[in-house]
Amino acid sequence: MAQLTEKITSDTDKLNEKRILNSYYSKEDFILNRRVTILYGITFLFIFLSAVISEILSLIFNEGLLSPVQVVFHSVAFVGYVITFYYVYKKQDYIEEKNTEIFKMQEKIEKEEAKNFTE
Repeated sequence: MAQLTEKITSDTDKLNEKRILNSYYSKEDFILNRRVTILYGITFLFIFLSAVISEILSLIFNEGLLSPVQVVFHSVAFVGYVITFYYVYKKQDYIEEKNTEIFKMQEKIEKEEAKNFTE
């Protein structure tokens, strides 16, 4: 019986969290934010990839424009970007929830400051 009560309570808590999130964002806002993030991430990924490939080809064809250290640095930075983009892509919903919590905390702080200011 206690397990059923815990499950219902946890389901209720999840629904309350969704309602709170919906007070800040609509479903369309979430979808738009996700699409913009993915579009920006993929666009920058290809720009960065083309720059790194250009540097590698410049090094291979011995054009003398870049040092190997620069190419290695930019290649490592590209790998770091790919890992970061993958993390943000997978954790975007969690990031949005935390962002909403920050909004709620900021609202509380602003209300308290407004009360203190008017007193």
